[in-house]
Amino acid sequence: MSVSMLNKLRGKRYSKVMLKSLRLKHSQSEQDDITKVEQFINSLKESGGDVAYGLDESTGVFQYLVYMSSSMKNLISRYPEVLIMDATYKTNHYLLPLLTVICIDQNGAGHSVLHAFIRHEDKTILGTCLNFLVDCYNSSQTSTIFVDKDLSEVVAIKSAMPQVEISLCRFHMKQAIKRAFQGKGLAAHIVKALQDIFEQQANALTEDSFNNFKGELSSLAPPPIVEYL
Repeated sequence: MSVSMLNKLRGKRYSKVMLKSLRLKHSQSEQDDITKVEQFINSLKESGGDVAYGLDESTGVFQYLVYMSSSMKNLISRYPEVLIMDATYKTNHYLLPLLTVICIDQNGAGHSVLHAFIRHEDKTILGTCLNFLVDCYNSSQTSTIFVDKDLSEVVAIKSAMPQVEISLCRFHMKQAIKRAFQGKGLAAHIVKALQDIFEQQANALTEDSFNNFKGELSSLAPPPIVEYL
């Protein structure tokens, strides 16, 4: 029984007949979804797109469905220099994260060039999706990828595209730093000093300057905080 069906049942009482009816209805709904996915895959391939999917070898459980349409491949070939990668949640009733890669055109507008429904946002699945992306265009022309603070994304990018510079989302990093300080028993003035140094580090214009501020953080913050940073 899927999570979506369990959510519908939670907090309610049903007779055995009603439960059987719900199961049959849910089973038919899943079969309809499978048919729609198969139709989508066939249509995508016929129009020049690429698609791949994977199941767990031992259990047969779904792991990922990644695809690029013909127009997506054309866009990333035209604008390969800067990419943005992120996963969005609660986009479907199967509760699968939706991984999206976006390219930036000459006007600064973003265009989706890859979509993937993934079971987990772990480095193995992310790496598989990124390898799929790399095979669809000349990835050596990509110089920068923006991500949030997710370490799984960072590890996957370094493996699939070792030449790129990885830039972290400033907003997500500030939120992560704030959470890292919570419950550590730090004095208010220490927290303020660390936040100020981090802000200066985020604004650093050179790698040397960035590393200097990193040294200041290391000298002021307790070991657990330094390890997190």
